[in-house]
Amino acid sequence: MTSIKEFRKYLKATGIYSLSKMADDFKKINPEEKDPQKFRYEKARWQGLNLALSNFLNTLYFEMLDFKIGLEQEVKKTKWEGGKVILNDLQTKMDLVLALREEVLATGSFTNRELFSLNQQKFLLKIINLRKVLRNYLEELQPFEQSLLMN
Repeated sequence: MTSIKEFRKYLKATGIYSLSKMADDFKKINPEEKDPQKFRYEKARWQGLNLALSNFLNTLYFEMLDFKIGLEQEVKKTKWEGGKVILNDLQTKMDLVLALREEVLATGSFTNRELFSLNQQKFLLKIINLRKVLRNYLEELQPFEQSLLMN
């Protein structure tokens, strides 16, 4: 089982950091580029970032799933009351990750600059929101970790 401490470390060091880096990279894409050659480059960057984001979200989801399975076993073994709350909260976060991943996979390349720009802003907001959700969850895990150690 991945311990709460290890999972918190993963979320902080990998999850939140990677989402911050991807948000920065999405901000750097210029959908308003007028030069056709440079615009093709921006579209290629977009496709690369979409692929990287999709792969990252997939990995994040499976890390969360691994943590959930281990935590479920620990909750059953210790009959820890707080475990059900944290498991339900985790499932909600997992659903957010999966929904964003599906949306990223469904988004293709763009020839329309306005649509390109709108999707860039939409993904940027969703990445930032997911990062905030994970940061909040990271903070919520600490008291649960302490209560589990006391059981």
